[in-house]
Amino acid sequence: MGQKDVLMVVTIMGEQLRGYRLVGEEYVVNPDPISQQLGLRMEVVGTSLNFYRLGDGDKLSI
Repeated sequence: MGQKDVLMVVTIMGEQLRGYRLVGEEYVVNPDPISQQLGLRMEVVGTSLNFYRLGDGDKLSI
């Protein structure tokens, strides 16, 4: 089976964002803030979530 990236907002113990990767039928923590499926790198800044294109590093305006 393929792998899929998902994001989950977590407010337990001060964590703001944690990425997970679906491997088979199980979600495992993905410490890398990159989603190959979306072609994006994610970055938490304060209370904001920024997205950057992997190809050119440009920040997306959302």
